Amino acid sequence: LEADQLRRATQLELDNLLARSNQSAKLVGDLMKAGKKEEAEQKKSENNQLKASIKELEEQLSQADKKLQELLV
Repeated sequence: LEADQLRRATQLELDNLLARSNQSAKLVGDLMKAGKKEEAEQKKSENNQLKASIKELEEQLSQADKKLQELLV
């Protein structure tokens, strides 16, 4: 039960970060179109940090899935 709760919490956090990353990427495009290159570069940097967090969460989710499968078998 605890392993499933951890997996679900990790999945929820990952989904939220993916949504934020998508919004940020869209904003970067809009800023570039508007000629606001400096702001766009700042958002790109923030988006890169989000992507690093997403990668970590994906690994945590993978480990949580493996642990849950081991418990179920």
